[in-house]
This record gives sequence, structure tokens and C-alpha cells, in this order.
Amino acid sequence: MATYLTSKRTLLLIPLIVLTVLVVAIFDTQPSVESLAPFDTAEIRDIEQIIADNSPAYGQQSESDLSLDSDSLNLLTNFALQQIQTLKGSAIRFTIDEDTANTRLAIPQSLGPVDFYLNIRARFAQQDGRAQLQSLHFGQLPVPLIVQRSVEKLAGFRLQAASPASQELASLRTNIKDYQLGNDRLYLKVQWEPETLEQIRTYSQQMLVPPEGQQRIVEYVRQINFITSSLEGQRRISLVTLLPELFAFAAQRSHDDAAQENRALLQAMSLFVTDTPLTQALSSSVSVETPTLPAIRTSLYRREDLSQHFINSAAMAASTNPDVAEVLANSKEVYDARLRSGFSFSDLAANLAGVRLGEIAVHNQDSALWLQSYMQTLTEESQLLPRPRTDADGLSESDFAESFIDRNSPAYQQRLQEIETMIDALPLYQEAPERQPQE
Repeated sequence: MATYLTSKRTLLLIPLIVLTVLVVAIFDTQPSVESLAPFDTAEIRDIEQIIADNSPAYGQQSESDLSLDSDSLNLLTNFALQQIQTLKGSAIRFTIDEDTANTRLAIPQSLGPVDFYLNIRARFAQQDGRAQLQSLHFGQLPVPLIVQRSVEKLAGFRLQAASPASQELASLRTNIKDYQLGNDRLYLKVQWEPETLEQIRTYSQQMLVPPEGQQRIVEYVRQINFITSSLEGQRRISLVTLLPELFAFAAQRSHDDAAQENRALLQAMSLFVTDTPLTQALSSSVSVETPTLPAIRTSLYRREDLSQHFINSAAMAASTNPDVAEVLANSKEVYDARLRSGFSFSDLAANLAGVRLGEIAVHNQDSALWLQSYMQTLTEESQLLPRPRTDADGLSESDFAESFIDRNSPAYQQRLQEIETMIDALPLYQEAPERQPQE
């Protein structure tokens, strides 16, 4: 009998022993990659340049060859990691040697007062004409090759069977036609179609708007319709005509979470100023009658583009974070200098002011309520954005280089500082609780 009981206890202990061994093998007390220091100005400029260099010509079918060395890959991936709330504090490092790449990823975890790390390492190599995963380890535990392939296929299947936004992402993967390793670089061949850019826009809108916030956006679109219905015959209106009434509506709806109301307001306004259908921001789970946005243009200082830059940057900063909003906005200016209307300091000023507004809108409850109150008193465009100088707008890439060399030069930094100083001096940005020092 005693022997039987001992054997039974042993059997019961086996799962616990196996689980303990797995935990010890997978998790570690130290990260395999040290967390990076905050990105400095030069690194942010490099990220913006990489994005601009690899952006397709808008609305055209084209094929882009992306070439990234280890430094560029590390810069982009670590910046992306820091924007994902659940992965903050994580760090990744790529090392590419000829046609082989090694990757280390450290993800912080915690269990009560105990901090530990999930350290993942992977090895890729050029095989059968493309880069392929060769080995994968979770901590000290190797993942069998058959499991690696199964997980990869399952992830793709789950992505395609998930929400509409995830399905868009799954279909976008097919636009990556080739990926290779060689000469210490990762090479990607991306097929850009006009509808691809539309897919990205749709995917971005849906991913930035969680399901619980989508009904709010519908309500703000209806309010935009209500306000503009009394402006029949006007083809263009100043933002100052619309924003005070919209923020008054937000104040009426704000009970426990004014930041959520402000976020939805700015997201609805972003759809409005860019003439984007509301359906692009809604998932199939939101079954409501979707109103059509009115065909009225908005402006700042009689310029529609300034209105778009200002509102889009505010919506992006409120939906993600200011770093992402600023990088994407500045990347677009670099892209414009190369392929479209030219680099514009006026657009840049509108971007920066919009990012400030987005920060204030969602920083905390006090900041969000303060903004609602202030915006109801809005009477002049100069309360939102200093009157822009136009002496350095529409600069081609060569004209920009002739005047400012590059965006790390003292001349450019001085001009940027002048713009930021003018924005920060406005009461909207100077007096907001978000800008006040903590006591």
C-alpha cells in the first residue's frame, strides 16, 4: 500500500517537474538584448529617411526593392517595438553576416514582484533562392523544425480567418514577392498596386480604432453632418467654424473618459478632412447605419492641406503616440520633396501643432476636459497654428539640400526650433495641464 501511494505521488509530481524544467529552460533572469536608450534626434531622422526612401509612388503600380543592413533593420524594428504597448521594454537585435541572419529578442515579463525575460533567438539563411528560418529557440529550448513550419502556417491561417483588418494584413503579405539575404543585407521585393495603398489605409484606420471606440466615431460623424447641414452653399470652411461645436458635443458626452471622446472626435475629423469613407474605420462587428460625410472642405489660413496635416497628425498622436505621429508626418515631407509637391515648412508646422493637440487631447482626464473647455472658445486660426511663413515651401530635394544640406544641419535645426518655439508660445499649448510640470 505504501509503495502504491509513493508511486501515485511520483506520478502526480511528474507534470509539475516537467513544467518547472520548461519554465527554467524558457525564461531567464537577464535579457539577451539590452533595452535601448531613447532614440536621439539623428536616429529619428534616419528612421524618417528610411520610410521616405522606400515609399512607393502614390496611386501607381510599381515594384520596390528594399535593401536594409543590420543597423537600419535594428533601428526600424526597435522603434516599432517601443510603440506596441504590450512590448514596451523589449529589445531586438539583428546581425547579418553575408547570407545568414541571427536575431535575438528579449521580452520582459513579470509575476508579482519577480521580473524575468523571454529570450527568443532565431537564425535565418539563404536557402532555395530565399531567406528561410533555420532554427528557433525559446530561452534554452530548441523548437523542432516541424513545429516551426506548423506554427508559421497556423499563424497565416488564423490571420486570414480573423477580423477584416487582420484579413487585410494577411493579403498584404502576398505583396512581398521575394526576400533574400546576401552581402550583409536583407533584400525585399515589394509589389505595390494602387489598391495596395488603399488596403494599407483601410487596415491602419481599423487597427487604430478599437471596436468599443467605433460607435463613438459614428456619433461624431453624425454631429459633423448636423453642424455642416446649416452651411449649405459653402464649399470650404475654416476649422474654427467646426471645432468649437464639436468639442462642446464632446464635453456633453464626457463623463468618466473625456480622452476617449476626444480621440473619437479627432478620428472622425481625420476621416472628414481626407474625404475617407466612414466604413474604412469600422469593422464588420459594428452594425449601424453609417452616415455619409459631407462634401465640404476644411482649411487653415485658406489652405486645405494645412487643415489635413493638422487634423491627421492630431488624430494619429491621439490614437498611437506622438513619436509615431511625428515620424510619419516628417517622413511624408521628405517623400514630398522627392516625388510630389516639395518639402514644406508650413506643412511641418501644422504637423507639429497637430501632434501637440493630440497629446493634450488624451493625456489624462484633466487635460482632456481642459481641452474641451478651451476649444469651445476658439475664434481665430492663430489659436491653433501660428501664421506660417511660406518662404521655404515647395522645396524639391535638390533645393532643400542647397539651402539646408540635410535635416541634421544647424540651419535646419534652427528653423525647426523657431517653429517649435512659436507653437509652444500659443496659450493652447503653453497653458494645457499636459504641459505643466508635475508638483
